[in-house]
Amino acid sequence: MRLGKFSTASGATNRVGPNIQDLNGDTYGHSLQLLLPVAVAIVMYFEQRVTQPPPELFRRHPALYLAQINSAGGKVLAEFLRHAGLPVMFWQRAGRSADTQLLDGLQAFALHVVRAAARRAPPPRGALTLSPPALPPQFRASHKTSASQISLMHLLSMFATHPLLNARLRAALTVSPRGVRGANVFSDRSLEFQNETQKEQGEGGHLLDKLARTAELQPMAHVHRTYKLSQCQGEPGDDGARASMPNEVDHLVALFEEKLGVDLVTPTERNPFWHTGNPTQLDSGAARAARPWDFVWSVADGLAEGGGGERPTSRRESWLEYVRRHVRDHMFYQ
Repeated sequence: MRLGKFSTASGATNRVGPNIQDLNGDTYGHSLQLLLPVAVAIVMYFEQRVTQPPPELFRRHPALYLAQINSAGGKVLAEFLRHAGLPVMFWQRAGRSADTQLLDGLQAFALHVVRAAARRAPPPRGALTLSPPALPPQFRASHKTSASQISLMHLLSMFATHPLLNARLRAALTVSPRGVRGANVFSDRSLEFQNETQKEQGEGGHLLDKLARTAELQPMAHVHRTYKLSQCQGEPGDDGARASMPNEVDHLVALFEEKLGVDLVTPTERNPFWHTGNPTQLDSGAARAARPWDFVWSVADGLAEGGGGERPTSRRESWLEYVRRHVRDHMFYQ
């Protein structure tokens, strides 16, 4: 709510419900508008405002820094950064740099989280600051029911294909619309915006007339997009920092300091970032809702039962058992 984000689907003004997928329109863009400034603000809060643990430790040994946090709200920030903010930021980095090996690990992580994100009734509506259940939208089964298939399809393509075909698949995962190294976007997203560009130019209205210059469509689209960039309109497929993000980060850093102060080592038990706006006991209730970062790995280790967007299984499964069953029952049913 501090960022002024709202969902008309939830029927509440200036509020984003815990289920990010309820946002109308561009869910992907709206989710990034929420997740990216939150992730940057957490880093800035740890670096510039928190005194205990010392910020030097965060830069030198992040794992040790996070292990010293005893504040309930501080744990929520740290786990949000580790399980949501940083994966989303590295997902972007993997796309921009065409680092498909990094993407492999992110897809495996996505599969863990999708499996744990069982369908459940949405919690009460309310202002979202940093509700733990708000996992990255692309990792949530309730956002996209085929998310597990997408992640498994990537992993199978990368690790179960001929090496020569594998190299071709990796090369086709991302593309640079302007031919600039380090400015790639994922190919499917690039294609979406190529289609939008053609619609802007009226490419769909007179198809027969356009067929005469089919070979020129790609260079014409390149010229059109480059011209838009020269007018400071930005590359539509490049989800980078927005002009408003520094202001949003400042608001969030102030919120974190207001809620938690500057000492995160002193133990506290109540999470002030619960989605209803009312602080709750961090260690009370089911881990699925109160501590999803624990629940994700309990499901992955076969210690808890997850849903993964499908009908919940009747027994606990290890990660390997789940993958084998999912590939057998869901990947080739057509």
